[in-house]
Amino acid sequence: MGGQFYLYLTSRFISSIGNEFQTIAFPFAVLALTGSAFLMTLSFMINIIPAIIIGTISGQVADRYSRKKIIVICDLVRAVVLIGYVVLPYKSIVVLYILNIIMSGCGSFFSVSASSLFPNLLDNKDKIKKANAIESFFLNISMVLVPIVAGGIIMKKGVNLGFIINGITFLISGTMLMFLRKDVRDKASLKALTIKKKLLELLNIKDIIVVVFSNEIVKIIIITSALFFACGSIFMSLDAVYVSKVFGNAPLALGYINTAWGIGMIVSSPLILMLKKVKEDKLFFLSVILMGIATIGYGLSKEVYISAIFNLIGGVANTLFLVRFRTILQKNTSDNNRGKAFAGFSIISKVLSLVVLGSTGFLADILGVGIVIAASGVVCLVIGWGGVIFYKKSIKKV
Repeated sequence: MGGQFYLYLTSRFISSIGNEFQTIAFPFAVLALTGSAFLMTLSFMINIIPAIIIGTISGQVADRYSRKKIIVICDLVRAVVLIGYVVLPYKSIVVLYILNIIMSGCGSFFSVSASSLFPNLLDNKDKIKKANAIESFFLNISMVLVPIVAGGIIMKKGVNLGFIINGITFLISGTMLMFLRKDVRDKASLKALTIKKKLLELLNIKDIIVVVFSNEIVKIIIITSALFFACGSIFMSLDAVYVSKVFGNAPLALGYINTAWGIGMIVSSPLILMLKKVKEDKLFFLSVILMGIATIGYGLSKEVYISAIFNLIGGVANTLFLVRFRTILQKNTSDNNRGKAFAGFSIISKVLSLVVLGSTGFLADILGVGIVIAASGVVCLVIGWGGVIFYKKSIKKV
């Protein structure tokens, strides 16, 4: 794969350790300040809004400027913001929401730029699928080793320590990414433009629309994935609320359940390499359907070990989905348009998630969190089966 890939992989692994602390710390920080399922989903909605706005330019920026510089800056900014939040003497839900907005904006730029840069880090671009599987495997190790430890530490020491640890890992990751080779691509089209025209060029969402909808395979994969992520946003926004209402020792219980998810993701990583002869599109849609089954079971379970089993299945489905999604998109887009494709997915998925989350918290307070999570699993099944039908029709058009 090459030294550049493994340097990038190491930095991502270190950052993922901090992310696991953040995953547990943030929702419980919100619950400690509000105690409301509605305000919990509102925090996820606030997380989505900047991602939508930035999504309109993140693809253009990733395709025109140094992707290396973008991911380095994003990591360092997030480190400063997280540690700065802990240092602040005043804590409120508004300050936490502002933190969320900044983290979301940086995450949007990082995700699009990193996914676009990824194939260029490989010595052999024919190994994109294998590289994605390896990255997934190592990132998932942290999801097995860290959540229980993070849950126990946060339960004893408080959520602020979770923010500090995540900030430190971002600082280390950003520093390591500085040593990637220089990312140089043609910027001649922007050199002769004024600042005003540069901004208008970057805000040209028409280019993103063309990239997403001009290729039948790219179009159906992005739309299916966006709907899948919209359903996933329901689960993510209500997970901590569900665990706190159903189980005692909520942070620790969430740690056990998240560990099961990580085990599922680790198990599926080598499975992907073993199933290399199976068509990517088949595993892609199968993973969406499998996630629907896991989500239904999770929402209806009342015991930690049962929830953990369904979360393990969900982890398997999630890795199968993510690796196939990234591989299909990376293979079917050119280097100059790859950022726009990932940005298009980001915008569509975030808009759909925002619409869905608008009613999620309200319904959860009325119908119950478990019922709403299970219902999202049913919708996920429909998306999977519907995606298969439309994909087959799209292939015939190609």
